[in-house]
Amino acid sequence: MPYPPFDEVLAKFASFARSQNVSGELVFVSPHDAFLIRGALYIQVPEQAPARHRAKQAYEEAARRRLGVVVSAFAGLPGGALAIYVYGPKKSDEAERLMFPDGLKLSVPQVLRPAKTIRTLTAFLLRLLCGRGSIAAGLEERFT
Repeated sequence: MPYPPFDEVLAKFASFARSQNVSGELVFVSPHDAFLIRGALYIQVPEQAPARHRAKQAYEEAARRRLGVVVSAFAGLPGGALAIYVYGPKKSDEAERLMFPDGLKLSVPQVLRPAKTIRTLTAFLLRLLCGRGSIAAGLEERFT
């Protein structure tokens, strides 16, 4: 069965989120945009046009691989927006480990973690001070 077009997926996700009593503007993020510091989540909200384009590319690549794809809420942002991401396993063993079916998975956590937004300069300083690799790796595990 073919994967639906990306815009249709976003409409399905928004409808699914509302059915879970979660709604708000969809804001595309990646692990690179998020920082977990002393249990608090901080997100540098990227410019949305390129972030949406990257999410669409990730979706289309995952659809071509046919190993499954997830669109998931990651955090609640100030003002009621939802930080979301798109992820598709790169290899079949990863898809098996994550229990991804060949198809679309929509996900909203039962408890949506609140996040604070930070500016570009703050994110740059955090990357310098904290070492980006370890934070990004830990958050990628939480994203999937």
